[in-house]
Amino acid sequence: MVEDVDAGFAWEEEEGWEDAYVEDAKAALTGFFAERTGEVFYLKQLEVLFEKRFFHWITAKAANQLIADEVLRA
Repeated sequence: MVEDVDAGFAWEEEEGWEDAYVEDAKAALTGFFAERTGEVFYLKQLEVLFEKRFFHWITAKAANQLIADEVLRA
């Protein structure tokens, strides 16, 4: 019999936690670019610059949402 090792973990019950981090990352990125108008960054650079605050995929998701919202240009 195989046991479900993930059963009962609190993170399974907390919906929306990812969205909260993405919103925080969007705010951080918006402030970052407000101070650096006209500068160009690769997505990987942003992921590394913000890796102490956010997982790389949170930073990437936030940047892509800002691009979709036309706050940033790609």
